[in-house]
Amino acid sequence: MATDMPKLLTETNTLAVQRKIRSAARAKFHRRYIDAFFEHGQWWITVCATGAQYSVCDSSDPCGFDFEQITEGDEQC
Repeated sequence: MATDMPKLLTETNTLAVQRKIRSAARAKFHRRYIDAFFEHGQWWITVCATGAQYSVCDSSDPCGFDFEQITEGDEQC
């Protein structure tokens, strides 16, 4: 008997998940302007003040997300 595993939030492309990710990223990075986008089956963010990009990972953290830095950015967005 096969059981379908529920999708992880970071693999779910909905406006509600985008809002949760942006809220968690704003709290973590202490920045107001966070660009969140869904690409290649997962969520990514850009911190607009620096241009740094992060992949969004599911986490047991109370906010539900963790962020793995992919690029450092160039201090502008």
